[in-house]
Amino acid sequence: MPRAAGALKAAELAQLMKEGAVVPVDTREAAAFGRAHLPGAVNFPLEEIQGRLAELAMLAAQPVVYCRAGDKTKDLAATLAEAGVPVAFLEGGMLAWEAEGLPVERPVSTSRHLVLDEPANQGDFFVTWESRSRRGAGESVRCSKK
Repeated sequence: MPRAAGALKAAELAQLMKEGAVVPVDTREAAAFGRAHLPGAVNFPLEEIQGRLAELAMLAAQPVVYCRAGDKTKDLAATLAEAGVPVAFLEGGMLAWEAEGLPVERPVSTSRHLVLDEPANQGDFFVTWESRSRRGAGESVRCSKK
């Protein structure tokens, strides 16, 4: 059976992403995008994409749309092509990408904890508050009492 126009297999998309030729566009809801998405993907929820065509056209490379299973973005790609906005889509969607064992970006959970440092002198104490954000940036605050 012939592939639909604009269809890309997961391995093909991975290679194009590596070359910088495409930008993956996740059309799932923001919450799903926040849980996991293709590396470097931008989020244009399906319900918003028609109103954001100018943004889509301004991406740094050719957009490739994807959803969970690929059906919605296959239809979207056909609709956009008819309107003169050609885009490719990921055949099989996020499920096909993960089935190929390709990398997925997931948020790093936020962790906060206190670190009690051993005092250098009797009567001294140090407390360090460390907070790690989703991207690994951290902050530390030191308190001391003499």
